[in-house]
Amino acid sequence: MDLERKVIVVKWAVARALLFAYKKQTFVMEGP
Repeated sequence: MDLERKVIVVKWAVARALLFAYKKQTFVMEGP
C-alpha cells in the first residue's frame, strides 16, 4: 500500500514539475 501511495505522489510531482516548466518556458518565449 505504501508503494502505491509513493508512486502516486511521484507521478503528481513529475506532472506538476512538467506543467511548471511548460508554463515558464512559454512565459519566457512570449516575454520581452
